[in-house]
Amino acid sequence: MANPINAALNAIKYIRNKYGNTSVSTKPYTGYVTPIAITTPNLLTIELTDEQSIPRIVYKGEEITGRIAVDFEWRTKDADRFGSTYYRIKHTKDSTGAPVVETKELAVGERAYG
Repeated sequence: MANPINAALNAIKYIRNKYGNTSVSTKPYTGYVTPIAITTPNLLTIELTDEQSIPRIVYKGEEITGRIAVDFEWRTKDADRFGSTYYRIKHTKDSTGAPVVETKELAVGERAYG
């Protein structure tokens, strides 16, 4: 019976030859698997170069353009505990015709709704 790892590597070689280079290794299977670190993007990244700059916003790994308004608030409950998080990002979204305003918003915790 064929080794499933080698079968997968052969499929990758086929795809590479047909469609161009891939980032997957095609080294022969040696009996062990090297762990790969899988990272998930941050939920929200807000970057300001100075107090007059337009913020760079990355939401779930996707850069947000067409920013209209950006609100962010985080509060502590006490020295060691989370209190609340609130964010709202209003931006225009590309569409055919008139621009569409989209809002990404989250409110979590005791004071987020007060």
